Order: sequence, then C-alpha cells, then structure tokens
Amino acid sequence: MQNPFLLLSSLIIVAWQIQVSEADGPVPGPPTWIVDAQVRADGPDGASRLIGTVFDWHDTRQNWATQGTIRHSGRTVHASRSRSRSVLILQSERFIASTSTLRFTRLDGSKIESKDIPAMLKNGRGVAFLPKGTGIHPAIVSALHPETVVATRVSYPSDPVVVPILEE
Repeated sequence: MQNPFLLLSSLIIVAWQIQVSEADGPVPGPPTWIVDAQVRADGPDGASRLIGTVFDWHDTRQNWATQGTIRHSGRTVHASRSRSRSVLILQSERFIASTSTLRFTRLDGSKIESKDIPAMLKNGRGVAFLPKGTGIHPAIVSALHPETVVATRVSYPSDPVVVPILEE
C-alpha cells in the first residue's frame, strides 16, 4: 500500500507545476547558451544576423551481453552476462536569428545598442538567449558574469533557423 502522504505531495507538486506553466507573466528559468556568437550582415538584403552555436546534451544507456562457455568442477557450463553503462551525448547546432527580432541587454536589464554588440562578442562572451516572455531565474543571474549579453526574442517573423553542423 502506498503512503497517502507521498501520493498527496505528488499531486500538489503536479498541480503546482501546471499552475506555473500556465502563468501569464514571464517564466524564469535557465536560458539557452549561444557560444562562438557573432553578428554578421550577410542575411537576405544585407540584414544583420546573430550566428552562434548551441549545445545540447542527453544521457542514454548502452547495453550489451556476452556469452561463453566455462569449465567448472569438470563440467562445461554455458554462461551469459549483461552489462550496461551510461553514455553522455553532446550535440551542437548552429543558431541563426535576425537581429531585428532580438533585443540585447545586460543582466541588470540595461539596454545594449546594436552597434556595440559586435565589439562585445569579439571578446568571446557567451550569449544567453531567452524566448519572448521569459526571464532568467535570479539564482542563475547571481552566478553569471555581470557583462553577460542577454538576447531576448521580441518578435517572430519566422522561427530561428537551427542547422545541424555536419562533421568534416
């Protein structure tokens, strides 16, 4: 029999998560990190674009079995053994978005002018990308460098293009 307290606490957590996900205000959470970011004016009609690399990872299990015959106390015994291990898979994808659909700020919310972005990105800064209507959780903000560039989506003429990087 299940503990009624655990069942009730599970229902409360599920209800809380549903309530939070349906909130109208900004949803704080972890941003998407864009590394190797740069601004190029090579878009359609010379439009300026933010181009960088986004990393994603997931954990999976790799299973295998081995079989063999062993001699034990003068008898032949068929034996099998199953093993597994955890494998971390890291994937990189190219991120491209028109700068006209983005607003650039610092962590404190102060605006960064579009003309200053290329110079800031030449210093190797990562960019925190936030979808429209979201924010960065204060605990995450407190751990970041104060000059972190935050790109927030402000309009959606089209979704950002994410292109897998082909191995050479």
